Amino acid sequence: MLRFCATIHPVWARVMARALAFADDGFVRASLAECLHILAELKVAFKEDTKLDICLPKCKIYINGLTLADAREEVHQIVEADPALFGLKDIITTNDDPAKNVVQVDGMVCVGVPIGSPEFVQAFVAEKSKAMVEDVKKLQLLTDPGVHFKLVSYCHNTRLSHLSRTLPPTTMANPACGIQTVDYAVVNEVLAKGTDNRSALWGRVAMNWHRMTAQLPHHEGGMGLTPQRASGIAAFYSASSTFVGWLARRPHRLQWLRQGELADPGTWLTGPLLELTHTHQTLLQDYKCVEAAPMLASPTPTTGHSAPLLPSPFRRSTCLPRNTNFRKKRSELAASCRCSVASPGRS
Repeated sequence: MLRFCATIHPVWARVMARALAFADDGFVRASLAECLHILAELKVAFKEDTKLDICLPKCKIYINGLTLADAREEVHQIVEADPALFGLKDIITTNDDPAKNVVQVDGMVCVGVPIGSPEFVQAFVAEKSKAMVEDVKKLQLLTDPGVHFKLVSYCHNTRLSHLSRTLPPTTMANPACGIQTVDYAVVNEVLAKGTDNRSALWGRVAMNWHRMTAQLPHHEGGMGLTPQRASGIAAFYSASSTFVGWLARRPHRLQWLRQGELADPGTWLTGPLLELTHTHQTLLQDYKCVEAAPMLASPTPTTGHSAPLLPSPFRRSTCLPRNTNFRKKRSELAASCRCSVASPGRS
């Protein structure tokens, strides 16, 4: 994989001056016309430099604020009016499954993360949650309780970690996402296996007590099945603060931020940064965390000078949320384009 990434990186860089790419997936946010031109240039560049093809049917162009018919018409008009875009005519093709269409107006999924309207994001998380609830039942066929518990705890219960790192806790905690059903299903499965299904005879009070005990950390006598809500707060804060701290050291950080000053959280306007600030306050107020000691940024390799001192939301708090709280109470058209690269023989 590392060799593959190193091979195609120059091709991404040849076309996209400001974009994101991971392995064979690329993401760019710009005007609709610019997105289409970048996609067309990438299609030519990968073919010429590496004999690879851009899989147009797998690409997604997300256009916010239009109906699907209007969005498709806008794409059609731009493609038809520019000979340089004739190679993209296939993106107008419709499929029986609307989710497989290239042009989308509700949202799209990029590197496993839903981007789009709140309804689209919630539906995506809800689908993942439903799959987890169903899949955990399949582990009942295991006869060894120890193996069963390790698979549930270390493999199954962590399946939402990637989403928890990238989606804010306020989104993940929405009942429409079904995260709480995952927590219940995981604990109920462990209790059922450990008691040979006798837990089904417990009353509500007894079940709630044992569920709480199973979710407590090991050092408090529990089984360490951390609820998604608690682990999600820690995951989002850790990932977001690390990313902002990394971005603060980049020479072109203002091109990525676009709004506000990175060193002044009071000027932040973008959703993810506002969610980071909100999570920071939640940790301080609700979970009684305290600020870590300030740390100076290390010298940057390009300038040799230290970056400014990172403001408080950039630094991690000295504690992460624990389960103790759960014992108390449980119009220029802008477009986003995702493109995938594959060899000619890949489906």
